[in-house]
Amino acid sequence: MGNRILVTIVDAANGFLNAFNQDTSSTAAIPTGFSLYVRLLMIVLIYNAIFALIGFLSRKYLIGENISLSNYLNQLGSYSNAMLIADVISIVLLWVTIPADFSTIETNHGFIYVFIFALSLLSLMWSIAFIGSILISANKAKMDKIYVAIIAEIVVGIVLFIIFKGVYSSVAANYSSLGTSLIGVLS
Repeated sequence: MGNRILVTIVDAANGFLNAFNQDTSSTAAIPTGFSLYVRLLMIVLIYNAIFALIGFLSRKYLIGENISLSNYLNQLGSYSNAMLIADVISIVLLWVTIPADFSTIETNHGFIYVFIFALSLLSLMWSIAFIGSILISANKAKMDKIYVAIIAEIVVGIVLFIIFKGVYSSVAANYSSLGTSLIGVLS
């Protein structure tokens, strides 16, 4: 489904650009299908690995708990299980609100609203699970656990910013010709 949506968007962008330029050099080469899936999967895996590693290191060294990585991941996973239910509901809502023709996406705001709400809800649930995995422990901490959770959230934000800034720069370099062509056509 995602491939079908992206191919439709890419074809529409190419048609729009070529209608004004009559030049095939402005054709967008956006990855679709399996290559897009692998790239998005790697981003999600890196994102989750950063959270897991920083949460584990916070519990182990800042709180001073003798915990293994597998035990920490089990606890984090048990706190984030509710995300699966919200994810299934979000997928169903997105499937229902998806427009039949993506050329009408500007007039069909239901899909966009559901997508933003689902993304916000899942991010909130993940943050609660992450903070809960740091705060909930039986051991006496070296420093107050709430400060550990705040420090961990700040460190995660900084690390994700640095990593995804590099990813964004790479993506922007690859697809800047599409944006430049689009702006040139609209001017």
